[in-house]
Amino acid sequence: MNQKSSLRKVPQFVSCVLTANRPHYDYGEGYFYQSLAELGVSGLRSTEARLKAYRLLDHIRDKTVLDIGCNAGFLSVSLAKAAQHVTGLDINPFLSALARTAAQALGRTNTEFLATGFEDAPLRGPYDVVMSLANHSTFDGQTRYDLQSYFDRCISLLKPDGLFIFESHTPSFEGEGITQVCEMISQRLNVKQRDICNYGTYLDRGRTFIIAEHSKL
Repeated sequence: MNQKSSLRKVPQFVSCVLTANRPHYDYGEGYFYQSLAELGVSGLRSTEARLKAYRLLDHIRDKTVLDIGCNAGFLSVSLAKAAQHVTGLDINPFLSALARTAAQALGRTNTEFLATGFEDAPLRGPYDVVMSLANHSTFDGQTRYDLQSYFDRCISLLKPDGLFIFESHTPSFEGEGITQVCEMISQRLNVKQRDICNYGTYLDRGRTFIIAEHSKL
């Protein structure tokens, strides 16, 4: 069965708000990119499966978290039930508005969602955890940082002994460039875990997942 055949389209009023006359790429292609089972929302990528596969709740429990490029914030909202506080960034203001609506519906008051690119974000770090989930480069070309500048700013926002959680794009998009990306991370941080994802759909499988500590020996 085609992955999209089991998904509900984004309600028309939401789709119009997300796409009409806006210079922002629709990563869900008319569907939600992330799911949020707590609100009965399906998506191209299962937030619940992602949480389980990466054991994210264990890594962020009682910690302050920055989620770079959080899309509609459904993963951030899910993390907020265990985290001390979650800050989500997305350059699309309407996705940020959806994230705030979802957080309010679930009573997750320990969240904030900023409609800004990472380069311009007025962040109040440092954070216990910085998450870069398929955001070090983007399909829509909105990222102005080169890789070195991107990772340097991620690390500058980490507390001593803080965690950097990284997810690559799919292999078809990342290509051989993932080798350079992994080298940049290992040069700056102490890599504790590196795996290849083997769960979910074609949108999940084959991605590189890394957990690294700020304290570099």
